[in-house]
Amino acid sequence: MNSFTLDEIYVGQKASVTKTITRGDIYAFAGLVDDYSPVHIDKAFGEQSPFGRCIAHGFLSGALFSTLAGNYLPGAGSLYVRQSLNFLRPVYAGDTITATFEVVKKGEEVTKPDGTVKFSPGRIVMKATAVNQRGEVVVEGEACSMAAREKVDCSRF
Repeated sequence: MNSFTLDEIYVGQKASVTKTITRGDIYAFAGLVDDYSPVHIDKAFGEQSPFGRCIAHGFLSGALFSTLAGNYLPGAGSLYVRQSLNFLRPVYAGDTITATFEVVKKGEEVTKPDGTVKFSPGRIVMKATAVNQRGEVVVEGEACSMAAREKVDCSRF
């Protein structure tokens, strides 16, 4: 686990996390979010789908970005404020997914509820990419986090 403050973060900085998706992960995620769509959990249905077998929920792969934000970049003490994702290819049980953040910008203009725009220097914008074991991009998007103001002692976690 890391804890980077805004001053320690730089454009081009990267962090990655890798996970092999199992059938158990897919079933657990279905239960967690109450999404039992048959394309995810019914073998016969999955075989008849355009994918030829069951696929993982898109947000199961997308959840790896939350792992990155909270544990690695910016890490402990940060606040994950925004995420956009495009699901480009299916993920199957047995696929190994590597999710990566790359810092593309420090600071961001934020539109407040009253319509005024404010520059928020404490935010970092990151390119979000997830690839499978064949190097194919399965998810891409953009994330934004507020970095911790002070370093967090990660030895407690």
